[in-house]
Amino acid sequence: MNTLIATDAEQRLIEAARDGLPADLRSANTDNDPANGAEWGPERTIRAEVIHALATGARDDWPVHSKGIQLFGTRKLITCAYQEIIYHEPLQKACRPSAKRGAMEKSDVDEEIELGVEALHKGNIDDARTIFLRILRKDHENPDGHHHLGLIAMSYGDLGEAERRFRSAIQACDARSTNDDIAGGFIMRAKARSLHSLALVMRSLERRSEAILLLEELLRIDERDGLGGRYILAEEYHRQGKISRAVRMYRDQMEDPGSRFLLALALIQRKAAPAEIGRALLRAFERNRYFAPILLGDRCPELDGHLDNRESLKWATDCVASTLDLWKKTDWALPTMKQWWSHARVVEWRNMLDRITRMYVNVKELETRAAQHDGRAIMIPKESIEIRGTFGELRDILVSDEFLGLVVRAVLGIV
Repeated sequence: MNTLIATDAEQRLIEAARDGLPADLRSANTDNDPANGAEWGPERTIRAEVIHALATGARDDWPVHSKGIQLFGTRKLITCAYQEIIYHEPLQKACRPSAKRGAMEKSDVDEEIELGVEALHKGNIDDARTIFLRILRKDHENPDGHHHLGLIAMSYGDLGEAERRFRSAIQACDARSTNDDIAGGFIMRAKARSLHSLALVMRSLERRSEAILLLEELLRIDERDGLGGRYILAEEYHRQGKISRAVRMYRDQMEDPGSRFLLALALIQRKAAPAEIGRALLRAFERNRYFAPILLGDRCPELDGHLDNRESLKWATDCVASTLDLWKKTDWALPTMKQWWSHARVVEWRNMLDRITRMYVNVKELETRAAQHDGRAIMIPKESIEIRGTFGELRDILVSDEFLGLVVRAVLGIV
């Protein structure tokens, strides 16, 4: 499975699933009626193997957010040896093994859950609640029913009810433990998702020690951590004053911009060498250009596009909101960030990164428009791919250890 190479459309799904966002392959320029899906090209095709890898956590480099897989505007999946059942909510996102190749076998409860999820996505919360309660009348230990009712309670701010539902989902998973590898895998993933959701509730209730225990259990049963529990756990260790443990985790998850910024904060709190702090801050600035100015109250115009969702303004806004208390606990943390963010050499370096991002995104948008011409996929010119590759190489140079070392030395006045 690790040899599977994703197409552009599949990469959009992978990145969206990682960030908890919908992957919408619908087009304003083509017929979006599923009845005419046979006419859609590869730009709207997702292979079942890719869905299976995401749903089962088979790829460590393809993590899935707790919001699950959300996919719209795609043609029928290519038939494989997996049952093609996909739900948008975490507990039911799966391609379940089927005895008959390509067979579709859903239970009545599966159908009900699908209806409930559809109602949720349409905003029909009362209808969804009615459906999930009906499921629990048929199967009072159904983890999906409890979990979705917990999500509904969370959306209304009823954290007490959400806690009760998520704990019921966990207990239901424990009651359904089995020696069957396939069924057991689904049960463990269902339990992991409920542990993750319950941990979020505990954080909201400021019961952070309980959240840590839940997240530690989550990582014990889901070593691949497709839900991203490690990001939250590292932050909670940080809050508990377990800085060394938090730093170790941050260093292992540098793909996450939030971990980069919190690593810099931890180094500031530990009064590490200025060069080490500066390098950590530059690594964080490179990963998201909005976090620092939002935190510092500075102006930072939004770019037209980004290389991935975690570089976006929305991501930065959410991350600042969840970690602001940590930054404010250390008096010298924000002045230190300000010193590095506003230094002329750093500003010059940031502007170069912005220009490269703009050019890369512009080329990719031109490719997308070309691929959507008349609703049919076309070959992207080799020159276009080479141009994008060149921009990528330039960016790699600007964020290399050698170049960052030069910037750090300039800021610190080291010749």
